Amino acid sequence: MTEAESLAYYAAIFAADAGTDALYYDDRYTDEMAHMCVTVAKEAIRRSEATEDCFYTMAFVEAAANALNQCHAATLEEMFEAGQMESDNLAGMWL
Repeated sequence: MTEAESLAYYAAIFAADAGTDALYYDDRYTDEMAHMCVTVAKEAIRRSEATEDCFYTMAFVEAAANALNQCHAATLEEMFEAGQMESDNLAGMWL
């Protein structure tokens, strides 16, 4: 997969898993929502490329989306934290 394809892939997974209500919470505009999706995807890819340990990119994105779905006002940091925790949990299961 190219870098652009990976970015689109993970952004789409995040958007689908987060759901419309969470993405458009508190009158977020479409461009804000799209920026959030791309930001989460970029962070997942960055962390995946930066680690030599096991990192579960899709699990990171899915957990970040779930954090937003559970709390529509979640910050990016809270979403990243949830994603990292899920990836770490999976990595611990396989080490």
